[in-house]
Amino acid sequence: MNDQANDGRTRELDAVVRLVRTRTAAVKRDVLERFVLRYFGQVDPEDLAERSPADLYGAALSHWNFARRREQGYAASACSIRRSRSTAGSPRTR
Repeated sequence: MNDQANDGRTRELDAVVRLVRTRTAAVKRDVLERFVLRYFGQVDPEDLAERSPADLYGAALSHWNFARRREQGYAASACSIRRSRSTAGSPRTR
């Protein structure tokens, strides 16, 4: 990866980290900053640039909160699909 791409990633992540610093309680700030940097660390800068820093912050915070609530030793699902009588034959629920 070239330096220009790294500069783009750094610029985008810096904006997200600034949001973490202004919107997150001090006790969670350091761990959430590290999470954001690792979470988006391998994402192409072009992909990061397609989203606003607020959207990236929201996505990271949502996934971080989801992971924190997962009970140790149990799988967690990001979505739950319940079959009802009206959708039982639908291709979406098979």
